[in-house]
Amino acid sequence: MTELFKDEEFWKVHSTHFHQLKLKCIFFPIRRKLDNFLKNVWEPHGWLREFQTYVNRDSGPEKTLSARGEEVMRRYTTEDNWLCTRINLLLALDKIKDVEGGSPKEKYAHYVGELKACVGWQTPKWRGLVWRGALHSPLELFMMAMKGKFFIPSFVSTSISPKNMIYKPWSESKGTSKNRQNCILEIDTSAWPDFSTLVKNSQTGYKQERENLLSCYNIFEWVGYQLVLCRGAPTPLIRLRVCSYADSLDPVTHSVNSPHYSVDRDWIERRKSEMLVRYMEPLTLHNRFMDLRKSFLASCPRENVPAAFMPDCSQNNLAAGVLDPNGVHPYSDELTNQPEQNEKVVLLHRAEMEALVASRLKTGFYEDARLSRS
Repeated sequence: MTELFKDEEFWKVHSTHFHQLKLKCIFFPIRRKLDNFLKNVWEPHGWLREFQTYVNRDSGPEKTLSARGEEVMRRYTTEDNWLCTRINLLLALDKIKDVEGGSPKEKYAHYVGELKACVGWQTPKWRGLVWRGALHSPLELFMMAMKGKFFIPSFVSTSISPKNMIYKPWSESKGTSKNRQNCILEIDTSAWPDFSTLVKNSQTGYKQERENLLSCYNIFEWVGYQLVLCRGAPTPLIRLRVCSYADSLDPVTHSVNSPHYSVDRDWIERRKSEMLVRYMEPLTLHNRFMDLRKSFLASCPRENVPAAFMPDCSQNNLAAGVLDPNGVHPYSDELTNQPEQNEKVVLLHRAEMEALVASRLKTGFYEDARLSRS
């Protein structure tokens, strides 16, 4: 992997070399913002220079972007050669930087600063459940559950409807396609919609996805786990919630402020070879995750295990038409008429977001003003 990063071809905007990273590494959730992100994105671009040129400051009902800001959003959702994937891999591996002497499109760290600012500014915000298909290894799921509360360093594209999310179950017969997934993330943005935005039709070439984009370095909390039937395949469903920065961030150390549960390194080392692989079918992922959980619980005192790590993981809920525990969102193949919204969803427009920020200013939370924008 080190040789890959040293290869100049890897950093070129039209190179496909970066796709090799998916086969070479896995990505653990983290509890502190990573060094190169702080050095190359947060310090120079956390308060984006020329921010006024990315946004419209008029007094309309929404906080909107200028043509420059619109282009920033559209690059992420639509640009050729999976710019979104490149950016997110560089963030996850903490290799994010501007390419010295590179083209404007190879100023990756600066672009992350631009995108963070645009996502943080634009309204309306979606306060409710969102979904995405994902490709994970058993160990990645295990570390999410064990850390309990954590940063995801990358941007997270989601859909406001499970019917519209991208989810094509990975199978042995399809091979290691980069467009296949083996689990579903269900994310509740209600507590902190600040660092996310609904993507407008003008900002994407894939409006059928009904995208809600979550900014990098949101704080997530593991809520629970269930096996559901989705699009013909038994599928792991991971429930997360986005946490309030005001309650969960230590702004001095740039770290998550919550109890930490440690995992014995030797225990992980003994299971690396079988648990690092992410290209596996959904039910295989479930079974190996359960094996990890069982092995860990057998070797670890219960007081060292987060309560949310005790999911009801039986396969008794695989009847056709299975619902989530609240009976709100069906995941079965019979899903045809998902409502536009449900009782949990509130759209936060300009006035509501400005009121939220004003209330937080009074508490002194935004001592570093950059936190008010993402």
